[in-house]
Amino acid sequence: MRLKPEQLAIIQKNSRDEAAFRRIMELLDALPDDPAVSRLRQAVENSPSPIFAVGRDGRVTDSNAACATLFGRALIGLPYQDLLWAKSAALQQQVEAVFEGQAFNDVSITYRCKHDSARSMISRLYPVMDAAGVVQECIFANTDITERQQAENAQHEQETFFRTIVETAQEGIWIMDADLRTLYVNRRLANMLGFSPSEMLDRQVLEFLDQSGIGLADEQREVLRQAVQAAGSARYDVELRRQDGAPLWLLASVTALTDERSESGRPTGYLAMVTDITERKQAEADLRAASAYNRSLIEVSVDPLLVISPDGLIVDVNVAAESAVGWPRAKLINTCFSAYFTEPEQARGLYEQAKAAGRVKDVELALRRRDGTALAVVCSAAVYRDEEGSPQGIFASLHDITERKRVEDALRQSEVRNRALLEAIPDLIIRFSPDGRYVDVKPASYFDPLLPAEQLIGMNARDVLPPDLVPSFLERLERVVQSGETIVYEYEMVEGGQPRTYESRLVPYGEAEVLSIVRDITERKRDELALRQHSERLRRVLEEMPVMLDAFDQQTNIVFWNRECERVTGYSAGEIIGNPRALEMLYPDADQRAHMMKVWEQSGGTFRDVEWPLTCKNGEVKIISWSNIADHWLLSGWEFWSMGIDVTERKRAEAALRESEARFRAVFDESAIGIAVGNVDGYLLFVNPAFCKMLGYRDDELTGLHYSQITHPDDRPAEQNLAVELIEGKRASYQLEKRYVHKDGTLIWVRVSASAIRDENGRIQLGLALAEDITGARAAAQKALELATERERVQMVASFVQDASHEFRTPLSIISTSVYLLERISDLEGRQAQYEKITQQVKNLTALVENLLTMSRLDAELQLRRQPTDLNEMLRQAETALESAINHKQHRIRYELDKHLPLVPADHEKLHTALTNLLSNAVRFTPPEGEITLQTYRQEGEVVAAIQDTGVGISPEAIRRIFERFYREDAIQSPTGFGLGLPIASKAIELHGGRIEVESEPGRGSVFRVVLPLEPQS
Repeated sequence: MRLKPEQLAIIQKNSRDEAAFRRIMELLDALPDDPAVSRLRQAVENSPSPIFAVGRDGRVTDSNAACATLFGRALIGLPYQDLLWAKSAALQQQVEAVFEGQAFNDVSITYRCKHDSARSMISRLYPVMDAAGVVQECIFANTDITERQQAENAQHEQETFFRTIVETAQEGIWIMDADLRTLYVNRRLANMLGFSPSEMLDRQVLEFLDQSGIGLADEQREVLRQAVQAAGSARYDVELRRQDGAPLWLLASVTALTDERSESGRPTGYLAMVTDITERKQAEADLRAASAYNRSLIEVSVDPLLVISPDGLIVDVNVAAESAVGWPRAKLINTCFSAYFTEPEQARGLYEQAKAAGRVKDVELALRRRDGTALAVVCSAAVYRDEEGSPQGIFASLHDITERKRVEDALRQSEVRNRALLEAIPDLIIRFSPDGRYVDVKPASYFDPLLPAEQLIGMNARDVLPPDLVPSFLERLERVVQSGETIVYEYEMVEGGQPRTYESRLVPYGEAEVLSIVRDITERKRDELALRQHSERLRRVLEEMPVMLDAFDQQTNIVFWNRECERVTGYSAGEIIGNPRALEMLYPDADQRAHMMKVWEQSGGTFRDVEWPLTCKNGEVKIISWSNIADHWLLSGWEFWSMGIDVTERKRAEAALRESEARFRAVFDESAIGIAVGNVDGYLLFVNPAFCKMLGYRDDELTGLHYSQITHPDDRPAEQNLAVELIEGKRASYQLEKRYVHKDGTLIWVRVSASAIRDENGRIQLGLALAEDITGARAAAQKALELATERERVQMVASFVQDASHEFRTPLSIISTSVYLLERISDLEGRQAQYEKITQQVKNLTALVENLLTMSRLDAELQLRRQPTDLNEMLRQAETALESAINHKQHRIRYELDKHLPLVPADHEKLHTALTNLLSNAVRFTPPEGEITLQTYRQEGEVVAAIQDTGVGISPEAIRRIFERFYREDAIQSPTGFGLGLPIASKAIELHGGRIEVESEPGRGSVFRVVLPLEPQS
């Protein structure tokens, strides 16, 4: 496993000591670079589908990057129920079933994501097992199905637009980071160099410069690097090498890229626009070749050559000298030779010695370069003369010995390192003789040998190692000595009651000795096991993802085919992977395949939600929406890979929805009943023609109005209350008759049926109202009602007069008879008796008239004068009003009153009349010394006043009629009554919105219960 420098720096910073850091590095080096694991990990981590794992305790144990983006926070350790929009018992049961080995497809889940937004997912729940088959985690693999289409289409269009511009540009485009590492090249530039874009990614720009010495010299390349890193913008001619080795000259316009948010202002990268100028350069080279013939002899040398005048000035130099010094030829001519060395006097002495002796050879000097660095050289100089033998100057050659110096220094340093290396190696190192004797021991830094090192030397392995390890060790030792091969093997030992695993490397040493390098690999073995389990887990994630996932190699052979692909198509992975006919099986129509390839090429291999019909194994054709994102996440071994979603049912649903919408629109437009749809606030969104015709408005005039604006003011409160109950979910719908105001001001009676349109979570989205014009029908019904009411009133009056006349006739007849007798009786006692009869009948007539007036007032009463009333106190007042009659019959009054009884809204006078009449009835029909119980209590939404007696009781036949006016069950038993007491009580309670309940049994008494509502009733 290889880490980036910044990752190594973090590990080293957080290690407690150097040994711990070395241990971490050893463990990392021991882990294999498994391409399959890396590929699986990258696929899951970079998957746009949010995927997370949940442990048995219901908490998140792992999640990919898409989860962090979706939820806006770290998920590890959170209960998965906290991620849901609403906790779900059904989902909890499914998760528990997963830990029993089950899996669930297409689970609908609504998550609470960042900014408190709700995101709907189609999820797949499946188990992840360890090597023993025990379920360790439940994987939630989610596919976001909300608002995705619009956003992804917009992004795809934008990416396609800019990619088309860049990819079709005639110039090469090269984007690099601050370290000149390639981040992007377009196809034009890649074609110039003979590479594919992917082969150039992540490589240093300088890797593509000419390295043979024909192109840019070292100093020119360094100038280019410094100029670009200075965040400048300039144009350069630069020579590169194509992949086939051919030279390529480019004109490069390099611009530094900076991040405005960065306070340092340092470049974050560079953009180069390049043009191929190879042909122009070739022409220039040909021109230079024609003029450089005379310099060919000096230029042929790879060593720097200089011609020096007798006075020590430089007369001429070759290209190698220019490159070595870093100055161009024009700058070097006529300058002092000795000025270009770190020791000018030593250089001047060499020059003078050459003039005197005629030749100087292999003098070491340090050449001072233009950039300030020093170059170690060996200088040889000789005087050159004219034909007459006169000295003309000195010819000097410089040979670069920097590499030789570097090698010599490296060799010295290597010797030092090698001496320290043995001590730095943390492993146990032992020298063995051929017979297994310990010759030397270097202890390990992180574990102890079986015995101290000084005790081991001279002992034999037979006496040190556990007996079960000795035979195999000696056999391997002998094999290494005889064959000279290196043997690596592993063995286990129990130390401190715990098994430890060691790796031993037996290496030939010298002529007849063996080095044993022993390393404790217990932790590495555990890591390898964890890695294998993690690999299996990642593989299961990809296999069990709820979306189709396939991958192709460079030959367009399918190399990956997950379980969702198998489920959707019916083809197993064995039938598809590596099958050259796989595409023909899935897409049998050749024209369709050609169209798919065309779309593929036009999109550059990157597309989103392209829908293609796919033929399944059973012949069924399904619509699959494919998205290829391989260009965004390149995976080794997968030339491209894509994800697919079966949208067949969605397509069918969309078609059905369109048909349903068409049918609804036809019903909506052609309906004879007015239809209006409004929002939650009551504003009309759209109305049908019948609704417009009913109210005399155009649809654009009604749209945007509040329903109350077309409703009669007197009808608004009632409908408002019903609408509130509908919104709050207390009722599913309501129906009422109300008045609309026509555009011309006239009133229209309508029967409105209103209901709510709710989403899957029960939240109201729209309101629907159906309005039927009942103006004519209501007028006819009102007329019929008035006629019926009038007939009933006339009939009632006639019946009332007839019953009342009968009740008046008896007392009047008695009075008439008594008056007749008064005229004929002479004795005082007889006359007094007749006088008392007349007085009693007058009282009866007065009471009858009062009852008739009370009954008449109750019949005509429209509104009560309500006020908070204590029902307990009303019963006491009724008992006080009848105190004389109660005492006369020596009745016992027993109270069972609720002390916490709430007040009721009541008309005092009418409630007093009702309770007094009921109590009077109990007193009248209860024998002397009987008992009457007055009781109050509360029940749901109501209060009750009960009057129970121990009187004669009422027959079942009479109970059905006791509230009829003037009805008396037995006139002989109640000669003083008129049959109006109970009807008056019943009418008074009815006006309060209450009722009177009766229970009675002949001979055992009766109980009358007055039930009143706690809230006023009409």
